Amino acid sequence: YNFEASPIISHVTVIADSGNISSTGIENFNCHPVLENLIIHTTANAQAFGCTVISNSQSSPRMTHITGTASGAKSNYGIENWMGSSPVMQDIRVIVTGGSEKNFGIINIDNSNPVIRDLYLEVTGANQSQTGISSSGRSAPRVDDFFIATSGGNQNHCVHSFASFPLLSNGRMTSSGSTENYGVKSESSTQNTTPSAPELNNVVIQVTGGQQNYG
Repeated sequence: YNFEASPIISHVTVIADSGNISSTGIENFNCHPVLENLIIHTTANAQAFGCTVISNSQSSPRMTHITGTASGAKSNYGIENWMGSSPVMQDIRVIVTGGSEKNFGIINIDNSNPVIRDLYLEVTGANQSQTGISSSGRSAPRVDDFFIATSGGNQNHCVHSFASFPLLSNGRMTSSGSTENYGVKSESSTQNTTPSAPELNNVVIQVTGGQQNYG
């Protein structure tokens, strides 16, 4: 847990296992650490509310060569970016599985603007929904060279944009095996008239196997 501290963490394996309330591999608050060459495995008990690989709040770490897994809680998260967090990330591999509620690969909230290059996300197995990248509150993530796969549950989104401005370039996304499958779902805010304006360049979207499929 890095609270207003910015260490350099390199070539470390982190295991956060079987939390009864939650499990988080690395949590950053108001800091800018360097994280490189890390393997992070997080699990939690089935009644725990959340399991997270890395959580950033008001933080902009530099993250390179990260492999992470999250599984077992009601909801599971790969990387969380909150309240203006804008990490620079390269070579990120995240797998999120299981869960009785919702799973997310990367979530960006409230003006969080990460820059991500070389990304692999696999999000599967939650009963309610899976989302590869979720962005809201005027967040503007930039993602280049990516693969996103979501499957299972009642609803899948490779990318869900709510009042945000994601830019995705040079990648592929697949959504399958749910009642409703979405490649990119974009919603604007009716409360403050903030639009949702995702931009995609050189992206392949494949949506299969559901009762309702949307590219």
